[in-house]
Amino acid sequence: MAKAFLSSPAALLETVRERLKKLDGGALAGEAKEAEALKRLKELTEVSLEGKSAKYEALVNYLQEIGIGKKSPMRAVIFAERVPTLKWLQENLPTDLGLKPANVAILHGGLSDVEQLEIIDGFKRESSDIRVLVTGDVASEGVNLHAQCHHLIHFDIPWSLIRVEQRNGRIDRYGQRFPPQITTLLLEPDNSQFRGDLKVLTRVMEREHEAHTVLQDVASLMGAHSVAREEEAIRDVLMKKKSVDEVLRNPEDVTSGDDFDAFFENLASDEPAKNDVPTETQIGLYATDLEYLDEALREAFVTPEASLSNNGVAWTIHKEHSIAELEPPRDLQQRLAYLPQSYLADRAVTKKMKLATTQFPASWNSNAPGLRSLQRGRRALPGRKPTSWVRFIRCSNGPATGRLPLFPGARSSRSGETSRMPPFS
Repeated sequence: MAKAFLSSPAALLETVRERLKKLDGGALAGEAKEAEALKRLKELTEVSLEGKSAKYEALVNYLQEIGIGKKSPMRAVIFAERVPTLKWLQENLPTDLGLKPANVAILHGGLSDVEQLEIIDGFKRESSDIRVLVTGDVASEGVNLHAQCHHLIHFDIPWSLIRVEQRNGRIDRYGQRFPPQITTLLLEPDNSQFRGDLKVLTRVMEREHEAHTVLQDVASLMGAHSVAREEEAIRDVLMKKKSVDEVLRNPEDVTSGDDFDAFFENLASDEPAKNDVPTETQIGLYATDLEYLDEALREAFVTPEASLSNNGVAWTIHKEHSIAELEPPRDLQQRLAYLPQSYLADRAVTKKMKLATTQFPASWNSNAPGLRSLQRGRRALPGRKPTSWVRFIRCSNGPATGRLPLFPGARSSRSGETSRMPPFS
């Protein structure tokens, strides 16, 4: 329930409803008391949904600040864990940003694979109408969202450093044309009773940012190397079973330790020797990939330079760039047709294909294309990305806002009494 509450009123409302269904007809005294408290919480949450939360208002202000609007090409990715939160954002953001409903897309695990691919592919295209993508962690791993976007917002905070790093990596990656702008919305409750709980999650984000440019693997801060184990550790801190310093180390503690995390961090930070680049001649029948491709096509088409109508594929080699191009024959066009239609329309690969190869000459030097690619790849490794610009926006939710308190079981306006709900029920 704590995760739902910290995500949005919409997420909390669904969680409360589901919990009440499970307690329906419960005969135990404890269950009856919990059901009564949940019903009151449900009433408060329903009232809060009639307005906008402080965190939501901070999000809208920030999106407007970076230029999200009707006539702007600017785009942003917003991550949240709960599907009700995503739907709530998708429903409200178009009106508050002056956008059309089609300008705000939603992505979560409940969509089919085809629907997810269409949304991701659309967000990548310059011609797409999507300006804001609200997504769950289904897009936090293995999805590239950096082609047209360099703004990422954590609407809620994952209880895992691994998950934070995975999210950030959707736009903070090789090929990004602009410095990634990563923003986290941090809640600041007016009630000191709950301030410590939010402070723990704030510490997670701040420590992740601190370690980002120091460590090869940010997950070394907790040493769990598992999303589930990291979440369990944070849960223990919130339930006062452990202190935050017991589960979340400083970067200096990691590198100076005597465990495997310290070993691998120190090993990875060592500068490679100057003679670690191979100088021997590449072993193989062909000196380059282009030579192999050229001979293979000549076996198949005799004169591959000819047009399709003359039994060729319009084969052209650009040696200086290690690139070749051709017009796909009919059988290859049929295979390409299985790719997403939006991709085919955007790239027109059924009409002309460009093949990029990596060339490794016998004498490697700093100007070799292959070596330059290797060096770019090394600079893009986790912990070596100095381009990220991280911002924390603190959202006060005190009496002036008139919103729902920031944690379950806060003050009841009817009785004036404070009764804390079990935060992890």
